[in-house]
Amino acid sequence: MFVKTGEKVKRILMSIAVIIAFSLLTTQDSAGSQCGESSQPGDVQTCYDDLGYDKLAEGLARSIHALGKNRSPVFQLCGQSVNTSRLRPHYSRLLEYLEHGHSSEEISTYINNNFRFCRPNPVLITGYYEPIVKASLLQTREFPVPLYSVPLDMLADIPPKFKASRADIENSDLLQGYEVAYVSTLFTAFTIHVQGSGLLTFNDGTLRQIHYQTNNGREYSSVGRVLIDQNKIKRQDMSMQAIKAYTLAHPEQTRALLQNNERFIYFTLGKPVTSPESPSGSLGVPLTPQRSVALDPQLYPPGILLYIQGTLPVPISARNTQQVRFHRREFSRFTVNQDSGGAIKGYQRVDLFMGRGDMAETLAGEMQERGCLQILLPK
Repeated sequence: MFVKTGEKVKRILMSIAVIIAFSLLTTQDSAGSQCGESSQPGDVQTCYDDLGYDKLAEGLARSIHALGKNRSPVFQLCGQSVNTSRLRPHYSRLLEYLEHGHSSEEISTYINNNFRFCRPNPVLITGYYEPIVKASLLQTREFPVPLYSVPLDMLADIPPKFKASRADIENSDLLQGYEVAYVSTLFTAFTIHVQGSGLLTFNDGTLRQIHYQTNNGREYSSVGRVLIDQNKIKRQDMSMQAIKAYTLAHPEQTRALLQNNERFIYFTLGKPVTSPESPSGSLGVPLTPQRSVALDPQLYPPGILLYIQGTLPVPISARNTQQVRFHRREFSRFTVNQDSGGAIKGYQRVDLFMGRGDMAETLAGEMQERGCLQILLPK
């Protein structure tokens, strides 16, 4: 996913979850039944935000900025033609209201009076994040695995060698000379590919973000599904952490395993920074943790305001991020569509940006939640 988000590829994040939970989406439970019943325009109960509207103004402002620059195709939504550039004035008025210190109840009333909730859809909610990764600008014994970039003057007409499969690239020196950084393991590089971005830390203390640039045009395939089909990991135990643990336990299988996903990502390396902001999604704006989502760009307009309900994993004990136990809590919040991902396809997939670092990774890896998605359109 550029981070996705363009690719937020987001992001095995988490098409693996489709395998685990897709059949569950058709099972009646509280989230699924509410999704079919909570979409009446003016229903105040659909207008509760579990974060108290925190950071919604930040995410919405970024969508407004992008919608002022980008031309959007027309989408058929909720019985009408929708061009997101025409939504900008409505979003601007909402942003102004959010920034004037109104209470949560007043904001809920404003939204309820000015927007309608439509097309409730049962969804699988997964998560993605920005990994923090140790790296080097030079290939060393500690950092042998390259991350590549396509030269800018080749992007308009990408040469065939950049369209090779993951196996062809990793098993040869086909792209020698196009390296931008090196990381410690194949799985580390694969994680950055899946998440679509990363924050690289270098031995001299320098921080540099690496951003999604483009891909080789190959279809995304789930490594998790391979492990399930081969009875290496049980379906109910599948997660990014489970895949990582498997590669650590079976390093001799890692290369062949990861090469089941032929999709290969290219990156641009950012300049050194002291306080890096969130990575940018496919909308071209920085993502807002817990507010930005990745959706299928063929089905959902970029930048659009959405409402999601479901459950979230909440850590209840953790001495470190490798030993975390969770319980689930219900949540309902407003989000903005600011990213996309190679694994995020169809109406029933939502990928929520969890933030940066170890805990964001743990939460993202744990998220395989049933929920409901609704679109907000002006009345």
